[in-house]
Amino acid sequence: MGQTRVKDENTNYVINSKNKFYANEFRKAAQSRDFNKIVVLDSRKTCVTTIKSNLHNLRAFANEFRSTCKQLKIAIPDTYISHCNQTMSIDYRYVHENSCERCIENKTAGEVKRKAVVKINQEAHDINERNRLSEVTTTEIADYRINKSGTHNYRYSKDEKKLVERLLHENKGNVTETCAMTLVDDNTIKRWLRRGDIKPYEGEDAYVKSNRGNEYSKEEKQEAIDLFHELGSIHEVKKITGIPDPTLHGWIRPEVKYERLSIKELNEKYEYYMNQADMIDKIKTEKESKRNQNLEKISELEDFLKTGMKQLEQLKQEIE
Repeated sequence: MGQTRVKDENTNYVINSKNKFYANEFRKAAQSRDFNKIVVLDSRKTCVTTIKSNLHNLRAFANEFRSTCKQLKIAIPDTYISHCNQTMSIDYRYVHENSCERCIENKTAGEVKRKAVVKINQEAHDINERNRLSEVTTTEIADYRINKSGTHNYRYSKDEKKLVERLLHENKGNVTETCAMTLVDDNTIKRWLRRGDIKPYEGEDAYVKSNRGNEYSKEEKQEAIDLFHELGSIHEVKKITGIPDPTLHGWIRPEVKYERLSIKELNEKYEYYMNQADMIDKIKTEKESKRNQNLEKISELEDFLKTGMKQLEQLKQEIE
């Protein structure tokens, strides 16, 4: 008669790791295995669903990460997908999302976008309300926002890229304003421009970001240089004139800095460097002295060993 085959059903097992580190390493490695389901229960416990015949392999795999394997006797709790793409127990959600760096980063990015959307909607509402109260016919403000939900790794369509290109041209090439209108990251728009996905605005009135600071007259420059020669400190000149340090460094060239040093300052620098040279010579002399002492000790030890060896040879001959 044939043997009755036991039904190989899926069973839930709880993997209890020694600490949080081994639990995380186990979960990373388990992603590449053929387990049916992996659920994070807490910082140390992981629920793995697999067939009964795979229990031996599961225990051996868990031992590699200093973890034990037992059958889960209760039902798997309600789960959700975390921001770091792990299946989590609802009970562990608050603890995980306040300790996982990826979840915190994604939550923060989503919160920033949500606040930006709220602010834009509020501003649009305020404008419409002011126009309504002033009895001016209002027109609905066009909503050009893309990826309103803030989906991570969102893929933009060709139509969305064309919309960004049109708004970029309307803004005369101003990437910052286009980002504010579409919620598309400025790095993404710059990447599209480099790859040729969208065309740049090439009009004569194109927006150019200015990095130039204040312009100073020749009299102001000369006054700052004269102050430096009197005070000897760029920081003090900055306090008096309000001119930034980098600008002052650009005016006062290295050869100018020491051109008008007083005799007293030169003597002080000379004495400083001579003292440094004396200290170096003293250190070298001390090191040489210690080296000679060590060589003398080594020589004495060699003589002692030679004498001892001769005495041993004499004793050996006498014994023979």
